[in-house]
Amino acid sequence: MPQGSENPAFRRIKNPEALVTQLREGDGIDPRLEHRKNQHARLKSKPNHASLRLAGQIAKCIRGSLGDGPLANFDVVGVEPAKGNHFLVTLGPILPDIAYDETEVLQVANDRRGQLRSEIASSITRKQVPNLIFRVLPCTIPPNPQESSR
Repeated sequence: MPQGSENPAFRRIKNPEALVTQLREGDGIDPRLEHRKNQHARLKSKPNHASLRLAGQIAKCIRGSLGDGPLANFDVVGVEPAKGNHFLVTLGPILPDIAYDETEVLQVANDRRGQLRSEIASSITRKQVPNLIFRVLPCTIPPNPQESSR
């Protein structure tokens, strides 16, 4: 069985000018190779079923762990797989009329990252515990001017 450049299906045409009157981009290239390239790019951009299932388990575990402290008024809005072994956790307020500072909530969430990862490790069975990246939804309530003057 011929391999590599010996295989006529995978070699480039040596003199494509002799076959056509006008050369265009992609002339002389096996069209099956172009299709394979597009297929691999599409598969890499779509998260697989296992990572989506793990994202659901992470959301469930974090929801049960936010019950105390400054994060008590927040809930997990979504968990999305990110690049590598990272998951993007989006936090939002439970009630829409809560005023909060996004940077303060993000700081508290980042401070509790280790504790949350240990709770996730105890609830899932994986070789490595995923890293968490937090994002907080922006506050829709304007800050109260009476509270800032105190």
